[in-house]
Amino acid sequence: MLTEIQIKRARPRERAYKLGDAGWLYLLVTPSGGKLWRQNYRYKGKTKTLALGKYPEITLAEARALAAANRVKLAHGEDPAPCRHTAKITIGALALEWYEGRAAKWTAGTRSAIKSRIDRHILPALGPRNPSDVTAADIEAAVTAIAEKSPVQAAAVLSIYASVFDAAIRRGITRDNPARALRGVIVIPAKTHHAAIIEPEAFGAFLRALDTGEISEIARWMLQFLILVFTRPSNVREAEWAEIDAARGVWTIPAAKTKTSEDYIVPLSRQALEILEEIRPLTGKRRYVFSLAHDKPIAKNTPQNAITAIGYKSTVTMHGFRATARTMLHEQLRFPPDAIEAQLGHTVPDRLGRAYNRTRHLDVRREMMQAWADYLDRLRADAKKTQ
Repeated sequence: MLTEIQIKRARPRERAYKLGDAGWLYLLVTPSGGKLWRQNYRYKGKTKTLALGKYPEITLAEARALAAANRVKLAHGEDPAPCRHTAKITIGALALEWYEGRAAKWTAGTRSAIKSRIDRHILPALGPRNPSDVTAADIEAAVTAIAEKSPVQAAAVLSIYASVFDAAIRRGITRDNPARALRGVIVIPAKTHHAAIIEPEAFGAFLRALDTGEISEIARWMLQFLILVFTRPSNVREAEWAEIDAARGVWTIPAAKTKTSEDYIVPLSRQALEILEEIRPLTGKRRYVFSLAHDKPIAKNTPQNAITAIGYKSTVTMHGFRATARTMLHEQLRFPPDAIEAQLGHTVPDRLGRAYNRTRHLDVRREMMQAWADYLDRLRADAKKTQ
């Protein structure tokens, strides 16, 4: 028999799992953290499953009462499953069901992004509507309102609508997919390159400005560390102390935080380790390396605002540091492109078509990262001489 304490302590795992109670009642814990009441039963020789609601909206006692009522119906020869009439099915319910059914296959970042789009854009807009009553014009109005602020977000929401309606068609709930009629309605602007400095002298001047500018220390540390490791900015912003192995001089970013299916190993130069030791007294007891008073990562816009504050608003972006490193490591330090691309987290095939093994080539990447850090120090020193 389940207890409230067991339910509250249940944590999500990589795959959904069940916590059983009596009378074929159980709690399904999903990878996204959902806790859903389900009841199995047999009717006319077939095993079926009932959805009884979500915990804590439906308490343990209420779930047991619902399960008991269903057993009474079975005792009288009735199927306790509600009649699947489309009037009782909503866009919101279908969207959440679609999400729960696929969340285990996605990375943590993807799960979070898709759930946010459902909660912020689909549930408030068309969530209460019956799918059979929703037209292409309804969906177009919903997504074009989003597109006024973010065409990329609007296109992603439209894609969710299309997937949800596809699922509804497969279940016989509706015949048409109005979202599919909106292909091409949302126009995503062409991607522009992230602003980056690739001339050594100019980048040295930027480094000098970063070191001496009147900005917060937490933003300065994060930007200095980001330039040294040139990962994606979100990786540094969400870096956790548990991921840092200072003794071995490596930072291991879990696969769930990367765009691949494997951990991303970043060799740390002496200068990168020095930054971590400098910040450790401030944030070492928190989860995130670059965090403020509350144990949350530094705000997304804080480092970019710091770049603006030192006079580089239109010429430097955080993501642009990757282009800076790629260019200078190849043109100035003469490191091979394969090693550079692998350190950038890209899958690089060798001459035989095999994926470049980032773990096996750790030694050359460690040498490259230290050479890069030393080169940045020389650029700083040269910039100071010319001031």
